Amino acid sequence: MKTQMMVIAMMGVSMLVVGLVIYAMADQLSGIARLLSPLAPISVAAYIYVNNLMQNAGPDALRGPALLKTIDEVFRQVLVGGILFIVIAFLMLGSLIIWQMGSPSSG
Repeated sequence: MKTQMMVIAMMGVSMLVVGLVIYAMADQLSGIARLLSPLAPISVAAYIYVNNLMQNAGPDALRGPALLKTIDEVFRQVLVGGILFIVIAFLMLGSLIIWQMGSPSSG
């Protein structure tokens, strides 16, 4: 329970800091604002991921030699998830391109 409260608190502080930085740099970030739109769902997904990881691994996952094992597991899962995300995104993009080429052009 203590770990969950700490994760929730740290996530809240992290989102506050990122929000303040984005607000303070609004003019500089206006050109890339569309790139920041995935920030909210990624933050929620990260929170759920860490919360589930801590529930399954237990409180000792962040102590001693178990910490390296936890970091290794997180790294591998994030790496595989990132690769799968890229593959799925390109498959979807490719299917949209093929669908667009097959449809009659309007105009």
